[in-house]
Amino acid sequence: AYVPLAVAPDDFEAALRGLKALGFAGVNVTVPHKQAALAAADEVDETARRIGAVNVLEIGPGGALMGSNSDGYGFLENLRGGADGFDAASGPAVVIGAGGAARRPYGTRYIAGLVAEQEVLQIPRVRGIRP
Repeated sequence: AYVPLAVAPDDFEAALRGLKALGFAGVNVTVPHKQAALAAADEVDETARRIGAVNVLEIGPGGALMGSNSDGYGFLENLRGGADGFDAASGPAVVIGAGGAARRPYGTRYIAGLVAEQEVLQIPRVRGIRP
């Protein structure tokens, strides 16, 4: 079952460390806590380390926090399942925004690797400009 937990940034790591005592096996992490989850994790997989953010924490033996990031994978699987005719190898990709997997240069390259090494153009969000 999913249980939403509103946690203030200043209390985030303490909240994570209490999850084992509450019987949690893991948690999904969302903004604004993804970078703090990376810092708090005891172990981090290579994808999360390169992207610079964690969105999944598994609680291991003794309460160790093991972090990973599924944002890029989830994004592309959503396209594959819901966009008729989507073909990752068909051409360049455009990343609009600079959050999540696109935050670091590796994030863009990671997405590019998943779309068959095509060119990826990143367009950062500009505050104050609306379509």
